[in-house]
Amino acid sequence: MSRPLLATLALCLFPAGTTLADIVELADGRTLEGPALTREDKVIIAGESIGWDQIKRIQFTRAKNPRKAPVNIGGALPPGWRSIDIGPLLKRGTSRFDNDRFTLSAPGIDSVQRKERRIQDGFHFVFHPIEGDGELVAHIASLEPFGKYPSRKSRVGVIFRSTLGEHGVNVYSALNAQGLVNLRYYVDRGGSNARFKNEAHTAPCWLKIVRRGEVIHGYHSADGKTWREIGATRKIRNLPRTLYAGIAVVGYKEHTAKAVVEHLSLTGVQNRPPWTPRLVLHNGAILAWPFNAMDDTAVRFVQTPPGLTVSTVNVARVEFQPLDTVPKIPKHPGVLLRGGEFVEGTFTHLRDGQLHLSSPLLGHRTYDIAGEVAALLFAPPRPTHAVWEITLADSSKLRATGFHPTLQSLRIKAPLAGNPTFPLNEVTEIRRTR
Repeated sequence: MSRPLLATLALCLFPAGTTLADIVELADGRTLEGPALTREDKVIIAGESIGWDQIKRIQFTRAKNPRKAPVNIGGALPPGWRSIDIGPLLKRGTSRFDNDRFTLSAPGIDSVQRKERRIQDGFHFVFHPIEGDGELVAHIASLEPFGKYPSRKSRVGVIFRSTLGEHGVNVYSALNAQGLVNLRYYVDRGGSNARFKNEAHTAPCWLKIVRRGEVIHGYHSADGKTWREIGATRKIRNLPRTLYAGIAVVGYKEHTAKAVVEHLSLTGVQNRPPWTPRLVLHNGAILAWPFNAMDDTAVRFVQTPPGLTVSTVNVARVEFQPLDTVPKIPKHPGVLLRGGEFVEGTFTHLRDGQLHLSSPLLGHRTYDIAGEVAALLFAPPRPTHAVWEITLADSSKLRATGFHPTLQSLRIKAPLAGNPTFPLNEVTEIRRTR
């Protein structure tokens, strides 16, 4: 192919004015830059035709992720958010995130355990770390049951905590089922529980909590624009720079409270990239393609790319949230919960946002993926050598024995994942591993 024709073809694929340039690293040590045109037997770049056997790595800078927002699987919490039960609740609390709304539920506290362990509070907590000064704003859309005895001590609100344990600094701006808002806080184990105001308010309402240095303020509003201060803590010595900010709900005794919270706004967080639940295969491959069901035979993908098939027997684990903060991932099969607890057992199926497990100690157990599950574990992955590693814009990494490129797509020979075909503009890197 002549150089003028190559230039014309490149101009058609990459219009004038674009500054993107692909990068091709060769076995002889050279690096070429410019629009790369892939063929079955070669790559055309910078006026040269390079055979695949001479290529070490290609980086495609024009790749785009077709799924810009994280995929919500069965009500999974947004990226960076987790849930946990604080204190001895009578049963496990739950949380979901659907259509930009959080739905939380929790029963009351075990009063005997609370007294024995000298615990000031207990609730189901959906949280995100916050660094330094910042604020959390939330619209409390509903709290049920509301105004009915004996559930009038149920409450929902926004909260800052210094720890995910049972003791530590806790500042809580809340609406209770009696129709009152207040700010309450304590700073040490078994310490006094200071409370400010009891102002009449009903749901829906807005709540806000703000950190300024070593002082935390609570506010409420009817419209989210005009705010009234409920109160403020005294200066809290040695208040950690990192706090856990979030929303919390608790019922009364055996009566479960349910709250819907929307328009959540949190400042002071360190942004993390969008997260889609992903499969880690036994050979080390990672698939971030969305799925909505799984049983003991196969994974059911959403809008499955042609040729993509994954048998459950080839899955090492399923990550429903980032595991980079987990100090040690268990090696036995079971479920890792968001609070850090591990339940050993045999996976049966996943469907409609629920994960089902058969536990030798607990029998059949059902877990809410959105509010409870961090990961489903089968066995530790054992990465194997592959000729190629292919990375997609959604963070998937496929280990390939070969591939078939065209101008528009890339069909990959991927052990344990079939022979999937992806649009070439979703491929970020092709790298030879040996």
